[in-house]
Amino acid sequence: MWREQSAMQATELRAKMANFIRRRPQIAERAILDERVRIARELHDVVAHHVSMMGVQAGAARRVLQGQPNKRQKCSPASRRRVVKLSPSFSDCLVFSEASAMKGPQ
Repeated sequence: MWREQSAMQATELRAKMANFIRRRPQIAERAILDERVRIARELHDVVAHHVSMMGVQAGAARRVLQGQPNKRQKCSPASRRRVVKLSPSFSDCLVFSEASAMKGPQ
């Protein structure tokens, strides 16, 4: 009886191992894609934070320099508008990288 169970377990183990070996390239590719998405998210978070801070600093500079017209001219209101316009681009990049990962290997 225990020999039969042992033989069945060995057969199951061989089948599982064969399945794993057959699927190993797909598992490795999925791991690579998941890592790329993780890196893209991290990079997006870091860059988006810095771009947001640029917008805050541009707005603060404009407000601080209100009483100093000669210095205020150097601080263009267009700089803050450019930062605000730039911010959605980073979300688009993140969505693109996640979509690429979901499609899987080409």
